Amino acid sequence: MQNPLVLRDVRVDSLKAICLVIGITSLAIFAWNILALTLTADLYSVQWRVNFLEQVGSRSFALLFGFGLVLYYLSGNRILSKRVAFVCLMTGILFQMGCILIIHDTLTLQEQAFANIARQSQQVKTEIQENVEGAEREVEQAIQQITVEEGELQQRAKSDITRAGIVSLGNLFIPGLGLLLLGRIGLKSK
Repeated sequence: MQNPLVLRDVRVDSLKAICLVIGITSLAIFAWNILALTLTADLYSVQWRVNFLEQVGSRSFALLFGFGLVLYYLSGNRILSKRVAFVCLMTGILFQMGCILIIHDTLTLQEQAFANIARQSQQVKTEIQENVEGAEREVEQAIQQITVEEGELQQRAKSDITRAGIVSLGNLFIPGLGLLLLGRIGLKSK
């Protein structure tokens, strides 16, 4: 009859090895996706930054999950687990800084959308006024209709951009906080 403690140790070692494989795979998938996203980097484009941070945020669970599994695997190795925990802390801080950037860029994108809508609306109004002679009443009605549509477009743009910003903010903030906590736990472990 085998010693049950030996069997338990073998199972724990196998479980830790499985966690390591899944953890490294999750981290590799995240890294691959981020690398692919940065191939078309345009850091000066607000739209690109918002899309990039949105994509990072939507993939952040793989990063959090991967780091958690790797830390579990390394729980017996104090030196390596401290290093991974420190990486978690730094990544968590970067995610929190990304939250500030996403708020700023979302507001900038919203202003750009409003300006674009107003410019296009004014352009159409000007064209109508220039192309229609003697039909002042119809022109005035068309301009009023365009003004109403301009307001609706601005409201829709504000709503869509704000919603996307809030989702991105949550996708960065919450995993960033999780990474900070994971790093802190890893640094405190004995």
